[in-house]
Amino acid sequence: RWRPRPIDIDLLFCGEREVATETLTVPHPRIAERAFVLLPLAEVLAAPLPVLGRSAADLLEGLDTAGHDRTGVRLRPRF
Repeated sequence: RWRPRPIDIDLLFCGEREVATETLTVPHPRIAERAFVLLPLAEVLAAPLPVLGRSAADLLEGLDTAGHDRTGVRLRPRF
């Protein structure tokens, strides 16, 4: 943790499952505070988020999204 690594993956959800170990917490403990995660998530998922019970769009209403400019890249579900 907190050292150089080839890849950094934040596991946001695992269905409705909750995991809490010394090295892993799912859903991610700060997902509701991170606009950089919620902005793209709101583009692909309108439904309430597993475990949290609120949509990404709803959670974004209480956050400052300044500085999280769109890049022109659009995320779309593949199905």
